[in-house]
Amino acid sequence: MIKPFNRRLLVEIQKQAEKEAETSKFFIPPEMEEEFAKRREFEIVKVISKSDDVTLPVKAGDKIVVLSHMIERVELDNVQYLFITENNTIGKV
Repeated sequence: MIKPFNRRLLVEIQKQAEKEAETSKFFIPPEMEEEFAKRREFEIVKVISKSDDVTLPVKAGDKIVVLSHMIERVELDNVQYLFITENNTIGKV
């Protein structure tokens, strides 16, 4: 496994079944659901590990909301790793 550096968190995107099983923490009006799904500005991810200089109060296993377009994808030895910088996190679920 790769160790994150420079205020990055190694994350994993939840599978759709896991997302649907969770209770939503906010309400999306029915008339906005389709528009919200199209934008996908945010993604709920699970923290795998974090660099030593991350100051956010998160640990491995926590779920956080991040800006989707800021997820960095790195492929190494045919394994894809997903990183997000701590300043692109929105909150903890």
